Amino acid sequence: MFYEMMVPRLEAVIDHLNQFEMKDFPEPEQHLMTLLLSMAEVTFAVEKFDADESKYDGLPAERFVPVHEHAAGGLYTPFEYK
Repeated sequence: MFYEMMVPRLEAVIDHLNQFEMKDFPEPEQHLMTLLLSMAEVTFAVEKFDADESKYDGLPAERFVPVHEHAAGGLYTPFEYK
């Protein structure tokens, strides 16, 4: 349901957030950004696995390496999806 509600609003959400610098987001826009980031995670499950939870265990935690802790400045560790 979250996915279906967000898809038609994505362009408007992104356009709205683009009016601000990330470091200067007011509190409502911080919440909106959190929803947008949640959508990025949900989209993969819905589009790759047709939202069938029996096929999707989530993404491996090792994938999320803080940029400041990664020598290359971002993610470079390959992994395999189930």
